[in-house]
Amino acid sequence: MDKLEKALKKARQQRGEQIASPAPLTQRTESSAALPAAKIKLSDKHLEANHIVANQPHRAEADIFRLLRTQVLQTLKKEKLKTLAVTSANYGDGKTTT
Repeated sequence: MDKLEKALKKARQQRGEQIASPAPLTQRTESSAALPAAKIKLSDKHLEANHIVANQPHRAEADIFRLLRTQVLQTLKKEKLKTLAVTSANYGDGKTTT
């Protein structure tokens, strides 16, 4: 057990939580690796209610996000970067949504 797992276990014990022993991340069975991905179909009404615009190619909001995505990807490639952090000055500025 590595240091992080020990620290988590100790913190949970101090809070009085039940401790379940998860399988180490390195152990993976062949059958679990071969499982197909689940496909979930969401209605257009549900997506629109949650402000998801990716499935609506002709909306202005979708065009703006595609433009932003293209500019970000081009800049990352030009600068040979692999990571992008999205931050904001205030809570609720839309980081999660973006």
